[in-house]
Amino acid sequence: MNSLNSARFMDPALLQKNVDAYTDLNSLQKLKITEDKDEALRKVAEQFESMFLNMMLKSMRDANAVFEKDSMFNSSESNFYRDMYDQQLSLTLSQRNGGIGIADTLYRQMARRYEKEIAPVGGEASLSELKRSIRPNPAAGVPPSNVSTPNVSTSSVSTSNDSAGTRIPLSQSPEEFVATVLPAVQKAADKLDVPVSVLAAQSALETGWGNSVLAHSDGRSTFNIFNIKADDRWQGDSVELRSLEFNGSSFVPQKSRFRSYESLAAAVDDYVAFIKNNPRYQQALAASADGQRYIEELAEAGYATDPAYAEKIMHTHERVATELASLGQPDGRGSL
Repeated sequence: MNSLNSARFMDPALLQKNVDAYTDLNSLQKLKITEDKDEALRKVAEQFESMFLNMMLKSMRDANAVFEKDSMFNSSESNFYRDMYDQQLSLTLSQRNGGIGIADTLYRQMARRYEKEIAPVGGEASLSELKRSIRPNPAAGVPPSNVSTPNVSTSSVSTSNDSAGTRIPLSQSPEEFVATVLPAVQKAADKLDVPVSVLAAQSALETGWGNSVLAHSDGRSTFNIFNIKADDRWQGDSVELRSLEFNGSSFVPQKSRFRSYESLAAAVDDYVAFIKNNPRYQQALAASADGQRYIEELAEAGYATDPAYAEKIMHTHERVATELASLGQPDGRGSL
C-alpha cells in the first residue's frame, strides 16, 4: 500500500464520515442502547471482522519480523505506532465497501437467530448451506436472486399490510418439509404438468427446507413457500422483509414486500396462477414436461435474480427425490 492510500485510510474526515475509530472505547457500549437493533447486529458483525483482519495483519507482520531485525526503522516506538495503524486499518477495511464478506455472513446468521430477517437463504440454516445457495427471492418479478428486474414491482402495497416481518419454521427437517407440502404441491404439479419433485425442490430452496418461511411480526405465517413478491396489483395481505438481490456483480440487501396467504393450499394455488397468467413464463410452461427445462426457463425469464437459481434447485432436487421415494410417492409427471 503506498503512502497516499495509507493517508486516505487515516484521514480523520473519512474516519468520521464512514467508519468508527478503534480508540473509541464507547462504540460497542453505544450499541447496547441503540433502538435500531438491525444496525446494532451489523456493527457487531463488522467489529468481529475487524478483529479477524487485525489478527491476520499481525500474523503477516510477525512473519516478516525476521527481516526487520537489523533495520534502522525497527524499534519499539515504530512498532507501537504501526500496531495503532493496523488496528485502525482493520476497522476501516471491515466497514468500507462491504468489507471482505465475513461480517455479512455473520450478520445473516445472527439476524436469523434473533428473528431479524435480512435475506432469503436457500438451503438449511447452517453456514455450509449459506455458502451453497443464497436464497433467491422469486417474487413477482425477480427481485431477489436472478438477473434482471422483472415486471412485478415490490415497492407498493396496501397500507393495511404489515410493514415488518420475520421468519418462522414450517418444518424441522427435510423429511417433514416434503411430507408437509406434498399434498398442495402435488395439485400444483398436476395443473402445471410439472414433476412434483421439481416444485417441491423449488419451495425447499426458497424456504431453506421449511426452516425460514416468511411471517408477520405477530408470528402469523404467510405460507409463501415460493416467496412471490407483492406489487400494486396484489390486493391481499403482505409483509415486508429484507432480501438479497443480485445486481449483476454481487448480492446487496434490499427491502421487498411479499404476498401473504391464509393457508399453504392458497399459496400454492397462487403460484400456479402467477406462472400461468404471466406472459414471461409461457416458455417455461411449454417445457413443463421436462422438469429441468421448466426451472431453467423460469430462471431465464427472471423469476429470481440469483444467476445460479436453476442450478441450486436441481441440486436440491436430488434430496427431494430421495424423500419422495421414502414416502412411496412417484414423481407423477414429466421427466428430468
